[in-house]
Amino acid sequence: MFLGGILPKCYETHFYEYKIYISIKKYLTELLWVGGRIWLTLNNYPNYEVEFDVEQGIVTDVRLIKNGEVVEHKHLALIYNNKTGELVDSFIKLRNDELKNLEDHTIKRLYLNKRGDLILAGNYLAAFKNFPEAEVEILVKEGKPVLVRFIKDRENNPILDKIGQFLEISLEDNIKKQLFALLSSELKSYKFLLIENKLY
Repeated sequence: MFLGGILPKCYETHFYEYKIYISIKKYLTELLWVGGRIWLTLNNYPNYEVEFDVEQGIVTDVRLIKNGEVVEHKHLALIYNNKTGELVDSFIKLRNDELKNLEDHTIKRLYLNKRGDLILAGNYLAAFKNFPEAEVEILVKEGKPVLVRFIKDRENNPILDKIGQFLEISLEDNIKKQLFALLSSELKSYKFLLIENKLY
């Protein structure tokens, strides 16, 4: 167990050298501060035990524990460099200036909200009313989100196009036309009855 919200110096020194998955436990104050940075602010969990996973020097998952039980599991969104394939960062909330610094990256483990809205760095990007709370990935080029790849819906079913590939939608073209062209007839007939012509 590590106390006080900061890893001991021996762990701090080597934190970013971890290239494989590890799991660490400590007690939480108000900040999850490890590896010289703040990963999470959790004011509502004083004195909870926290367990977090580290991959390639990046915190990827945080589990809050009370009386030996996991009461909340936070999955951080993950940023990968497309040229190297390396995991380079993670976040709960991405700032707009951080988004603009991404040149050729993929953001994984993002989720649409309960209305199906895609929001990134405080920016509303699109509405997919037929896929509320779906898991998606975002391709970012020169600081601009250009493509969304759907992974699974909120029931953990894969979201596929009519040829069985993960559904991909360009954020630079008409979204509704792409969905009609790419989705199977079964999905179109069922899903689009729910949203009429409001999907843009």
